Amino acid sequence: ALTSTNKKNQTPLCETDAGFAFWNRTFLLRVVQHGILPIFLIFQPLLFIMKTVWIYIFCFAFLFFSAESQQKNVDIKLKLAQSYERSGDFEAAVKLYEEAYAKDSTNSVVFESLKRCYLQTKKYPEAISIINRRLALTPNDLSLLCQLGTIYVRNAEDAKGFAVWERAILLDSTSEVTYSIVANSMMDVRLFERAIETYKRGRRAWVGVNGFFAYL
Repeated sequence: ALTSTNKKNQTPLCETDAGFAFWNRTFLLRVVQHGILPIFLIFQPLLFIMKTVWIYIFCFAFLFFSAESQQKNVDIKLKLAQSYERSGDFEAAVKLYEEAYAKDSTNSVVFESLKRCYLQTKKYPEAISIINRRLALTPNDLSLLCQLGTIYVRNAEDAKGFAVWERAILLDSTSEVTYSIVANSMMDVRLFERAIETYKRGRRAWVGVNGFFAYL
């Protein structure tokens, strides 16, 4: 009876560590006997490469669909913000533009829309912040530099505004267009005397210019 009980409680060999070792040795023996091992060794690197390729494909697909979903989200917020802006609810528009900008700060439409609403609501520090962030990517943007100069003046930071305009002029100090754009931005904030001085400076710098004062 004791022997019968022990047989019932005995764990099969294949269910123990020793059992696994036995079946592994048996499998390898059969592989070697049938000449399968060389083939297995040849295709093992290929299987590893295929596995790696599938992992890369999966990661790429995941990133692609995530980016697409994020872009759709930005587009929805942008359209809704534009609707609020058209109806005159600039505060609601600003909130949505900010959310869209947080997700995609490189989107030119979102940037311009948010800047426009900041100016409309006189949130000059916020406008200055996103313009400076943009200029970090495009430091030679003459138009953006001139806008920044005017916003500094509107925010009672004249010295910073003058410094930015000077930076804009130095981008191309021999071009009529440079002085014209900078002077026009000065006139936007009613700095007429400084604008005239800028035109005169342009006349002196641009040798051989004719009719430069036709702008005055």
